[in-house]
Amino acid sequence: MKDISYVDMIKLIAFIIFLIMPPWFAMLGQLKKRIPAFLTVLMTLGYTFICTFGLLLSQFTQTIIPFILVLITIHLAKKNNDNNEINYYLRSLSGRKKKVIWYSILFKIATLIITMYFVYELQKLGFAVKEQEISNQFMNEDIISVILLSILAVVIAPVLEEFVFRHILYRGFAMKIGRVLSAILTSIMFTVLHFNLASSAAIFSVGLFNCYLYEREGYRAAVLSHFIFNLTSVVMALLVRFSGFNLT
Repeated sequence: MKDISYVDMIKLIAFIIFLIMPPWFAMLGQLKKRIPAFLTVLMTLGYTFICTFGLLLSQFTQTIIPFILVLITIHLAKKNNDNNEINYYLRSLSGRKKKVIWYSILFKIATLIITMYFVYELQKLGFAVKEQEISNQFMNEDIISVILLSILAVVIAPVLEEFVFRHILYRGFAMKIGRVLSAILTSIMFTVLHFNLASSAAIFSVGLFNCYLYEREGYRAAVLSHFIFNLTSVVMALLVRFSGFNLT
């Protein structure tokens, strides 16, 4: 087993804090039947151990269990008739879906322009600009890994990350420091967790935009926007790899 660097250790801790644990505690919060404290502690330790092991295996395994917990938590909120959750934060998009899709497409175009300009300025300043690790994996991994990465980017990441950063963190901080500061703070956290300088301006913009969508249209709108953002990125990566079409 190869040694884990300090950077890898920091990433591991950050993933545990921001992506692994929040869905777990959100699910516990929806469980109406009280669980004894000692059993809760044991379950939490077991869950943390299993997810940490998944973190060491791959990007897909590190997110699949928290993703499932998000789905369970939403199901429990519906089952418990949690009206504050279902009727507002988790409400259906109904007739607003088309509007959110168009806004998200226009936003994606804007972030492509922002990213190109940001990378250009970084290069002028002498920074070594690297693509995100997942982009390199799309280019070099086998077909099974590419399929799993596509599922991760297009399905798992939008559902999980929007639940954590918008539904839990943004909403929680907004109650204490206000919506604007909460949007900025959680978008910074969202950006840092992606560990990539070149895409940081775009990711920060995604955080702000999805906080706005979450506030106006609810969690499902933020997930749909994130889905469109990642789907277009995946399609472009697949075009480069399998058709030889060069986007640059």
